Amino acid sequence: MLTFANKVNLPSRRPPWPPSYIDLSYSQGHSWHDESSDALGLWRISADVRNDDAPRDPDPVVAHVGDIEILLVDPAETDDVVGLLHGHTAQLDRITTTIFASDAPAATGRALIVTRARIDYAWRGFGLGITLIGHAIKRLAGGCRIAACYPAPIPGEGPNDLLDVEDPGLALIVLAELFEQLGFDPHARGVLVLDLSEGSLNRATATLRRRLQLA
Repeated sequence: MLTFANKVNLPSRRPPWPPSYIDLSYSQGHSWHDESSDALGLWRISADVRNDDAPRDPDPVVAHVGDIEILLVDPAETDDVVGLLHGHTAQLDRITTTIFASDAPAATGRALIVTRARIDYAWRGFGLGITLIGHAIKRLAGGCRIAACYPAPIPGEGPNDLLDVEDPGLALIVLAELFEQLGFDPHARGVLVLDLSEGSLNRATATLRRRLQLA
């Protein structure tokens, strides 16, 4: 499911912990008996504040910040990327049929698809979410030509007091603006694409780090 938590703008608040304390942990599942899974790799990224002073603590997580899921797709490992991913979610179908269609030039090479991102409420409104997504994409971008997403609010999460996102069209606009901060551009059918060969992601994440006073 391609989802993203609603944006919050609460400038008078501060994050529960300094953003520099946040670590990103990566994990990936893989089906050993299904050769078609060689074309796909779902990365789950957990953003947490950890207690580095207690390395033997069985649960060193002091605060959970959020979660990101990014799907790595390698068209060279399958004859039918669109068919392989068909039916998972309507949003993923929209992305794959858009960027992996036979007449879509962006389909060449491996791609990263941001399928889900959520920042816990206490951490929203500071620009952390899109910054963490940018750094996760940078970590996984080796050998990839593009990153893609179809931003949409998480189902079941209502609007906050300071931003009216009950209108789905407005929610899509707000979330698209967030991804555009990373250099994503409109491609087709609401899908956003980031060219990973241009170096714009490095510049964008550096700018976002400066905004968080982490440069």
